Amino acid sequence: MDARPQATGPRAASTGARRRARSRLATLALAACLVTTVPSRAGAQGAAPRTASLSWVRPADADACFPTRALARAVDERLGRRVIVSASDADLSVEASVHPTSEPIGWRAVVTLRDAVGRSLGTREITSDGPSCDSLRAPLAVVIAVLVDPEASLSARTTRPLPRAAPAATPPAAAPCAPPGSPTSDPYPGGAAEHPAKCAGTNYYSGAWMKANGYYAPGKGLMMFHARMPAPVQGMFPALWARNEHGDQYYGEADLIETWWDIGGKNNPTNNSRLFSSTTHMVTDAWYHTNGNSSPLIENLTTAFHVWEVEWDAAASPAAIRYYYRDAPGAARVLLRTVTYQSAGLSGNVSAAQFKTIVSDGWRPYIDFAVQPDSVWHVGPDAAATYDPEDVQVESVVVCKP
Repeated sequence: MDARPQATGPRAASTGARRRARSRLATLALAACLVTTVPSRAGAQGAAPRTASLSWVRPADADACFPTRALARAVDERLGRRVIVSASDADLSVEASVHPTSEPIGWRAVVTLRDAVGRSLGTREITSDGPSCDSLRAPLAVVIAVLVDPEASLSARTTRPLPRAAPAATPPAAAPCAPPGSPTSDPYPGGAAEHPAKCAGTNYYSGAWMKANGYYAPGKGLMMFHARMPAPVQGMFPALWARNEHGDQYYGEADLIETWWDIGGKNNPTNNSRLFSSTTHMVTDAWYHTNGNSSPLIENLTTAFHVWEVEWDAAASPAAIRYYYRDAPGAARVLLRTVTYQSAGLSGNVSAAQFKTIVSDGWRPYIDFAVQPDSVWHVGPDAAATYDPEDVQVESVVVCKP
């Protein structure tokens, strides 16, 4: 998401800057406790036309942006068939987000297509200098249609040209860097600081995320991350989080831990390696999030492994999401916060029934090391003399259901 104070906005790994930076996700073991992994679906040559689920994320200050169903309808109309379906029935997933830009004034949207197991099949970026994000509705429908069904979209009815639309730039290959398809090669062995001369021509920063193949424990469950977060660096945006299965007005997101170098915000920078945020996001008629998400200070937050937990219960009265922290596996469990429809930021915007519907879904874990673009809320990596963050180290992810 576009990063903002109190972790508002869509989570997304972003690229684009002057130098390449290494942001690696360390070891991961995904364990399922009383959870059965759901087999992924994949398209095949000669099969029926492909379908996709749609996640459309808008920042809280973009209430005038068209809702998910409007974008889905535009894609369906473009291809003349039902393309956007639920995640459980889809061959592919489309993740799209939008945010306002200041230089130049306008809007920027990023669309990523993924296959059934989460591999990226392509990313496109669209910009517009229109007065509202509605200026991106038709261009986005075209881009999504081309990504999902390129042959059919060529014969579909025409639409207006994309405003300054262009594929995301692909960095040219560089001899000192790891060749394509060699994720184990590191151009900076031993963790040496990044320098443009060591990876000439790449001209970009890199981020990454890792997600489970399925959604687990619908209605009631527990998710745990045993992880070590990196020390703050200007422009980094690491997080451990989860989302429910809905991609429309019942979208839910639980951010167990998010950190920034300037966690107090761009205008109130706080380089505090002991501070993090735990935020709940929900979409009903617009995007809402809890307030007061800062955590208590943890002295060794970035120097040791800790356990981060989130628990959801749709059957509770009222339905609730609870966040916990343990200093280490087996240590005392500390309740950080309990979130219900009455929590600040959600109260009056999310009803008890809507909250319960959101929590009744299964939930998917994410390990995320995004690059934070420079924005009105946070500084980007260009602010750092050298952008060389430590790794996000995750030993295990466990999901349990009763």
